[in-house]
Amino acid sequence: MMRILCLLLIIIPFFITIGCDNSNGFKPATVKKAVEVEVIYFNYTKTHELIVYGHKMDETIFPEKICVKKVTGNWEVEYKSYDPVSLESSGFDLTYAWSPNGDYLILPRGRFEGFTVFSTEILPNAVAKGNGQSFIAIKGIAGSKWWHEFVGWKNHNTIIFQAGLSSKSFTFEWNIEDGDLLSLDLEKGEYDIEEGPRGLPSVSAGGAGGPGR
Repeated sequence: MMRILCLLLIIIPFFITIGCDNSNGFKPATVKKAVEVEVIYFNYTKTHELIVYGHKMDETIFPEKICVKKVTGNWEVEYKSYDPVSLESSGFDLTYAWSPNGDYLILPRGRFEGFTVFSTEILPNAVAKGNGQSFIAIKGIAGSKWWHEFVGWKNHNTIIFQAGLSSKSFTFEWNIEDGDLLSLDLEKGEYDIEEGPRGLPSVSAGGAGGPGR
């Protein structure tokens, strides 16, 4: 009996060692760390705050959730964009969101869907439905969607942005108070406009153009 016990004490550690040996090329499965979602951008005016959640890759911001709240409030309202997936994948720049005087908040509807503008008077509740006071998007005469990229604020009520295809982009100025759009590159009939008030179904403006509209 003692011989059997001694034999087992010798054999069992040997098989345990073989079972743990990775020299045959098999490696234990590794768990990849998920991309951490965090506050990647924060900006505010005297009355409201803009909070962007997502992740960064190098210097590019990839937003996954855009929220607005009152400075004096404790709850955040999430912005419902027209095409949120395109914003998550394009690294859209949100650093321009507030107008210089803080009266307006402009947010992207989607990479190919243009912009929506909100007055601070209707914030933060309006962002939950994506219902801004107005929106605008540029597209081709044949109906092709153009990508949009913000350039900057010309003044407190006019934005400068670019729209176009992958091969070429064009510059526009949009007065968000009176709705006037100015093309700095294209002539009348070379592009089309999609626009609408307060998030209602859009109405094509039919090849309005510039310089001027």
